[in-house]
Order: sequence, then structure tokens, then C-alpha cells
Amino acid sequence: MVATAHDITERRHTEVAIRQSEEKYRNILETIEDGYFETGLSRKITFFNDALCGVLGYNRDELTGVDYRQYVNEENAKILKENFEEVYRTEQPKYFLRSEIIRKNGECKTHESSISLIRNEAGESIGFRGLVRDITNRDRTEKELKESQQLLQTMIDTLPQAIWWKDSQGVYKGAKNILPTPPG
Repeated sequence: MVATAHDITERRHTEVAIRQSEEKYRNILETIEDGYFETGLSRKITFFNDALCGVLGYNRDELTGVDYRQYVNEENAKILKENFEEVYRTEQPKYFLRSEIIRKNGECKTHESSISLIRNEAGESIGFRGLVRDITNRDRTEKELKESQQLLQTMIDTLPQAIWWKDSQGVYKGAKNILPTPPG
């Protein structure tokens, strides 16, 4: 009788490390608020997290295999196509691309996204990956702040009386309609 024995301790440690790594990245994808997606070179969605469903308003079955043009208007489809082509051509990621996305319910939302290439083991480009974030509320808040600042500036500019203002530490920050002190 011939018997052989192999120490598989190292292999077991490697398997555990791989499982832990996979679990770590699965947890990241499941907990981030941004929508994560992967596509083939055709830009049809092949993999995504649940947050992307929330961003777009579609369920998992409705998003699988969908071309991004389904949830954007013609103008934004052209912009996205140009950006995907640039990433493919230059092999450089693109960050913070603004676009309007039309959710399943017809609601239009402003989004910011980033895209980069996915490569196979041989280094060949096989698709794209990216993140999508809804910035509709941020844009609305920035617009309201700008309008408020413009209103305040208009009020200051049209006041017939002198006005001055300080910051929270009591330092003078500006003045309007202050007459110079007469000489003498």
C-alpha cells in the first residue's frame, strides 16, 4: 500500500483570505449609497448593486442587460456615448460627469457619475465600470443659495441708507453707501 500526504494548510489559508476579501467587497457594494454598475463594451449593464436600482427606479430584472440610453434623453445619450468612447480611446477614467437621468416613473434627476475601463487578465479592455450619484437635491440647494445671495446683494445695492456688516467674530466685512468723513 502506497500513501501520500499533502499539507494543504497554506491552500486553506488562501481560500479563507479569498472568501474574506470577497465578503469585504460585497459588503462595500451593498452598503454604498452610490449606484455601481459594470457593462460590456456595448454599454449594456451586466452587473450592478441595489443602489443603482434606487437611483434609476428600476428593479433588478428590468436593469439587467439594459443599454444606458433607455434612461436618458437623446442629448444626454450623446454626451454619455462621447464620454464612454473617450474612456475607451484614452484608457483614462472620467470623473464627475453630469447628466440628466429619466427614472422609470418619468421623473428627471441630475446625476454625477464616473466611468473607467474593465480589463481582462491579458490587459484587454472588456467593458466599463462606474458610479452614479443623484445630485438633484444638492443642485437645488445650490440654486436656492445663489438666488438668496443675489436677492441680498440687490437689497444692499438699492438701500439708500448706509449699511455695514461684520462676521461672527465682530470683524467688519463690508459696507455700502458710507460717505467719506469730510476733511477738517
